[in-house]
Amino acid sequence: MSNVVILERGEWDEKGKWRGLQSAEIGRTAVVCCPNCGTMFSLVGHVILEDGVVTAYGQSPSVVCPAKCGFDENVQLLGWNP
Repeated sequence: MSNVVILERGEWDEKGKWRGLQSAEIGRTAVVCCPNCGTMFSLVGHVILEDGVVTAYGQSPSVVCPAKCGFDENVQLLGWNP
């Protein structure tokens, strides 16, 4: 896979980092802190594969920051554990 932004696990407010999230309603997903602007958002609506590659239901596989700062990238979560 080319042109993939690798995000490492980190703290909640660290730009370019992610944290796992688990709930009975949504199952296991992640929260990302945008590498560009620092906006935090969840990956609900995306599928995170076993190797941490993020894909989307019926959309392009990219992750787009909801703040519209320009972050629109294919992403892999380093250290993802499903």
